[in-house]
Amino acid sequence: MTWLVLDASDDELERRVRAWEIGSGAEDQLTRTSARARRFRARNAASPHVLDTTAVDVADLAGQAIERAGWASPTAAPGTPGGGLQRARAAR
Repeated sequence: MTWLVLDASDDELERRVRAWEIGSGAEDQLTRTSARARRFRARNAASPHVLDTTAVDVADLAGQAIERAGWASPTAAPGTPGGGLQRARAAR
């Protein structure tokens, strides 16, 4: 079994909460989200399973997840599923 956990900076979490929540509920949700993030980070500070999603687009995040999980194939061609993710990213 492979597991990865997504995290984001406090500023990014606030931006996301404010984009999702409307009205007075935003402040309460931000308080809950911030508290959860602090507890999560305290427990997982050195974990290799945590991926920071701050300012990372979906394609790069997927590539990081594939690499971290060990699913990348060093022999597959860049741009193919699981193939050459480091080389493909470096070519950008």
